[in-house]
Amino acid sequence: MNARLTLLRDIDPQQLRMQSLVRALRHAGVDAPSRKPPAGPCLRFELGCHDGGMVCRVDANAWAAVHLPGLNGLDWSAMDPVVLASLLAVDRPLQFADDILEYERADALPMVWTSAGNAPLPVVAAAEGEVWIESRSATLPMVRHIPSWPADLAVPIRLQMGEVTLTSRRLRRLRGGDIVLLPAPELRAWRGACPLFDFHLHPDFLTVTTVHSPFRPAPEGAVPALHADHHRSPDLTGLDDLPLELGVLLCRLDISLCELADLHEGSVVALPDQASQRVELVHNGRCLAIGQLVQVGDRLGVQLAQVPGRA
Repeated sequence: MNARLTLLRDIDPQQLRMQSLVRALRHAGVDAPSRKPPAGPCLRFELGCHDGGMVCRVDANAWAAVHLPGLNGLDWSAMDPVVLASLLAVDRPLQFADDILEYERADALPMVWTSAGNAPLPVVAAAEGEVWIESRSATLPMVRHIPSWPADLAVPIRLQMGEVTLTSRRLRRLRGGDIVLLPAPELRAWRGACPLFDFHLHPDFLTVTTVHSPFRPAPEGAVPALHADHHRSPDLTGLDDLPLELGVLLCRLDISLCELADLHEGSVVALPDQASQRVELVHNGRCLAIGQLVQVGDRLGVQLAQVPGRA
């Protein structure tokens, strides 16, 4: 059983659905950033077409300013449902800026009062102002542009947890069952010397927190486990005290160029099975030990299961 990573945040399955919707909209060329709906009364509509539909919400007062310009100061909370239904009986209640979101029929749904704590939703532009998409079952066209590179080309990347410094003496004494603590985890994906993205770690997947775009090689001395420590005195008492920087490698995985180009804050990437069970301690590309990622108090560590040449 995997150790529970108590320091890592949970993720709501609804967030994953919204992420998939944002990605589909983006592939169709629709600008749909994810933002929280405004606090206050919102009108909701179910918009249908031949192969499905979508549910949207819009600020009630912004909608009334377009469709009911002669009525000001409406008290939405006290409005009779029959009166509300008559006011919303409009042929085209939402007039989207993008033709891809056009629909064939519209039905009003019960209005809602949005609070400040509501989760972000994809938002698109319309004549009524900003419209938030709650769900969509209708298909969207694929990416409009043709990429200039083979989008399905797999790129091998490595997921680093940071690095730890051990002396030669300490490294030589490591045995199976020992725990190596990470002083300051830095969760980052790399391709060679290029940082790709930072992430939060979950047992079976990761969530992207920052995308380093455009992808450029890191400054010399910033690549984990590749640089020398220039701040230590060269006057060592012996090789046993020689400090070695070990990269903590969670796993390696392949990601397509298309997926890499589509990454953004909140993206979810599946991890290989039992990735946290085979974490490697690496120095200059050589694996020195393998272990399991564990939680020790408020710190992360690697409990060694295999140390080459050790009992």
